[in-house]
Amino acid sequence: MIKKLRSMNDIEHDLQIFSVAATKHAEATENGDYQTANKQYEIITSIIATLTKTNGINRLSELLNSDTVGVRMWAAFYLLSESETKAMNILTQIAAGDGIHSLTAQTIVDEWIKKHNHISKGKRLTAFLINMFSPFYK
Repeated sequence: MIKKLRSMNDIEHDLQIFSVAATKHAEATENGDYQTANKQYEIITSIIATLTKTNGINRLSELLNSDTVGVRMWAAFYLLSESETKAMNILTQIAAGDGIHSLTAQTIVDEWIKKHNHISKGKRLTAFLINMFSPFYK
C-alpha cells in the first residue's frame, strides 16, 4: 500500500493546528469546559489520523519541547508507540507537577506500563527516578 506523500507545508500546518487544539484543550480542561475540550479533542484526533496515514506521526517529536503542557502531553501520548523512552520522559516530567495535567500524565504512564509488561524493570526504575527528581532540574 502506497501512502500519500504530503508536502512539508501540509505537515507544518497540521502541527500548528495540533498545537492550537492541544493548548485550547488544556485550557478548557483547567476551566472545566468539557464542551470546548471535546471539540478540541476531535481536532487533535483528526490531525493524528492524518499524520498516521501519511507517515508524519514522528513529526510530533518537534512539539515535545513546547512551553505549553497540553502540547507536550498530547504529543508525548501519541508518540508512546514510536518513541517510548522520549515520550515517557516527557509524561513523567509532567506527572511530577501539580494540577489536573499531572494527574492525567501519571494515569497515562501507569496505564502504559500496565498494558506493556515488556517494559523492563530498569525502564520502570528510570521513569520513577525521573518522576521523583525532575522537580529539582526545572
